[in-house]
Amino acid sequence: MVKFKYNFSKWFYIVAGVGSLVAIACIILNVIRYSSYIQKGIDLGFYDYLSFGFILVLSVAFIAIVVTALISSNYVIMQDKVVLKWGVVRNTVKLNEVKEIKFCTDTLKLQFIFDDESYFNIVIKNSEYEKFVDEVKKVAPKIVYVQGATE
Repeated sequence: MVKFKYNFSKWFYIVAGVGSLVAIACIILNVIRYSSYIQKGIDLGFYDYLSFGFILVLSVAFIAIVVTALISSNYVIMQDKVVLKWGVVRNTVKLNEVKEIKFCTDTLKLQFIFDDESYFNIVIKNSEYEKFVDEVKKVAPKIVYVQGATE
């Protein structure tokens, strides 16, 4: 079992950072607002509690998803499959369904190509492509490695 770290784009880091800051700000501002309501003796209705709970749950969920994605996103090469773990989401590619591994020279992307010509992009650092292909070929030597332009 060999692991390769998922390579997030800079846009993911920007959205994750800004989104997390907004989520934290939402939590803090709503806690301040509702605590001031309570201190002033203002009665809160059902929808006030519901909106606070909704904001709290969504903000915490966003932060949790971002953190788990950053901590545990990787490709795991196993005996007969490659598993993409992206936070709590998992996607499995069975190696017996892969026809070839292609390095697209025009896009600099690595892809699994299937029998029906569909493909699955491998999102790791470019410097790890060769090691990734070597590890896949160790467990599935029948898979062909090719280089070429995107069709």
